[in-house]
Amino acid sequence: MILVIDHYAQSGQSMCDMLRYMGYIAVHKAPYEALAEANPHYHAAIVLNPSLIPAPEDYIKRLRVYLNVSPIFAIMDQNMTEPEVYDAVYSAGLSAARIIHRIDKYCMRNGKARPGLYGVDGLDISAWRVTAKYYDDEIKFTRTEKTLLRYLSVAYPNPADTDELTHHAFNPQKIPSDSNIRSHVSNINAKFRKYEELPLIISMPEGYCIYTSEMYDNIKKLEEPEDVPTLYPLKPGKK
Repeated sequence: MILVIDHYAQSGQSMCDMLRYMGYIAVHKAPYEALAEANPHYHAAIVLNPSLIPAPEDYIKRLRVYLNVSPIFAIMDQNMTEPEVYDAVYSAGLSAARIIHRIDKYCMRNGKARPGLYGVDGLDISAWRVTAKYYDDEIKFTRTEKTLLRYLSVAYPNPADTDELTHHAFNPQKIPSDSNIRSHVSNINAKFRKYEELPLIISMPEGYCIYTSEMYDNIKKLEEPEDVPTLYPLKPGKK
């Protein structure tokens, strides 16, 4: 995921929308909100209008505590100071596609997690994939379905409720209803059942979760006597 930090909501959300269009999960926060939002699940942060960051050296140092080892990039503006506090600074004239390409190259070159790499248990839904790949099979999910799956792969093994999903997967001005989320999950599972008998996503009391072979193994260890049904069906590993 990518955390976009910008004092201006319009430009920050515009960057998020472009990144989402390219398949990346991105969330915009103002500088004073970003410290509460930041966590190691964000594999990169992009600071827009960095000249509006007060005491940038101190601020970026605090931000790194929450991001752990994830790099922090800035898009240069006229009054920018202390560019050395960032891992790299890019020209404001670059398109979002060129910026994310350079960030991806930086992460690969420096052994950092790539922000667009999404997947779990044989499922590859990385940002650069047109179709999802499940082992050797290609599955044609919609853009929204892929975004939901990408976030669930980031959250795994923890479930994500609808508030968490909509916060990361949708534009704040286009938040879907809970029933709409259920519909997307149902469609994902219907497409996945062409390749496996059991669902790709299960609903738990705490929210939605990708149902992996690891979950199958954990549930099997806790399996109740045969005459008592288990909470969820057991999912065998891919043969």
